[in-house]
Amino acid sequence: MDTPSGTDPKPVPSHDDSLVNGPLLPTLVRFGGPLVLGMVAHALFNLIDLFLVSRIPNVGTEAIVAVSWVSILQMVPMVLGNGIATAIVALVSTAYGEGKHSRCLLAISQSLLLLFLLSMVTGIVGVGWSRELCGFFGLQGITLSLGHDYMWIMSAGAWTMFLILHTTSALRGAGEGTWPMLILVGANGLNLILDLILIFGWGPIPPLGVAGAAWATVIARGLGGGLGLALLIRGVRGIRLNPEFLRPERKLLWKILKISLPHSIQLLLRTAAYLVLIRIASSFENLYLESAFSIGIRLDMLAIFTAAGWGAAASTLVGQNLGANNPQRAAQATWWIVLLSGVTMLLIGGSYLYWSESLFAFFDPHPEVIGYGKIYMGYLSIAYLFIAISLVLSHALNGAGNTLTPMLLDAILYLPLQTVLALELTRSQEPQGIWIAILLSNAILALAYIASFLRGSWKHKKLWDS
Repeated sequence: MDTPSGTDPKPVPSHDDSLVNGPLLPTLVRFGGPLVLGMVAHALFNLIDLFLVSRIPNVGTEAIVAVSWVSILQMVPMVLGNGIATAIVALVSTAYGEGKHSRCLLAISQSLLLLFLLSMVTGIVGVGWSRELCGFFGLQGITLSLGHDYMWIMSAGAWTMFLILHTTSALRGAGEGTWPMLILVGANGLNLILDLILIFGWGPIPPLGVAGAAWATVIARGLGGGLGLALLIRGVRGIRLNPEFLRPERKLLWKILKISLPHSIQLLLRTAAYLVLIRIASSFENLYLESAFSIGIRLDMLAIFTAAGWGAAASTLVGQNLGANNPQRAAQATWWIVLLSGVTMLLIGGSYLYWSESLFAFFDPHPEVIGYGKIYMGYLSIAYLFIAISLVLSHALNGAGNTLTPMLLDAILYLPLQTVLALELTRSQEPQGIWIAILLSNAILALAYIASFLRGSWKHKKLWDS
């Protein structure tokens, strides 16, 4: 199954084994740093939308709630795409560590077929039932109308989200950290320019409001993903896409699904946990609480994507080093990345806490929103450390192709535990019980991930047939 013709091409000079042979800490910083910056840029997509729609005249607070809630709904197709992206990184990185470039091409090409099908399903469901889905999750009146506009456009353009996710993951699996960063940073910059033009209007272009924010994101992602695809077709680090590899390979498609589905379920569990918390928050029927929670979630996402950038580095390092038969280096790299991510997240959490008033006022200056925001950040700034540990170790296990363990840990400890804690702690009608539940559940989950990673069974995972 190495190539359609059954033979593996000779290694090319552009093969780079620095991730398996280079000095460890400088290699982690050189490779992980750009990935962190790229993931932060990716998270800024939503923050930029949130800030600019908050400045739409007369409907700023309603627009914040609508865009935030729809973004949570959009996480469902995103996590399915992320599952496939995780399989891409695991398969490509291990094959690259072995020096088998044709296997890299097969994994990249076959996963592209799966993402094409996922794009079609997302478009049909998101466009056809956008209003019903927004209403089901509590949007009504103006927020329902705004959410509907935002959702159908984002759903119709879901293929752009999958394309940029696919191409940057494929590049990362081959050990390329700079191009994914440039693609995501460039797309984010373009998104900002298009937001200003399409939301508020410019010259002959009328102001489109919330719909303009959606169109800006779709266009920016599409161009970024197109650049990534062009790079893979031209050839990067010895990897050059060939249409010959697009013929469906049932055995490999099934392997991608076996790796991706547990990770997708894991992320769906995390998304469901947020949706449950949103429903609990909305039960207080306080628009200012909902606005503060919306802003807090967006700030969380920026922090979480930072940790995910370090986690992305861990998944590639683990995959390539296992492919090169060096599990000890894979483990050492992971613990160093846990340290780097933990320090980064503590700095972010401390900054959020120190400037919490200014941050929340930046998006919504209402005093009640700022008050709820300060309380929120008091708990979440501590939770970020535990989130960093869990994310890096989860990505490391995923890089080894072990997506089942993270899924089980989240299924047992994260969603049910956080939900029960939130319900119990808000019985006295105190909304901060939600934030306490987030802190406690993430602390327990981090301890579980540490214990699971120390067991070491992931070191013996085999993704490719000999």
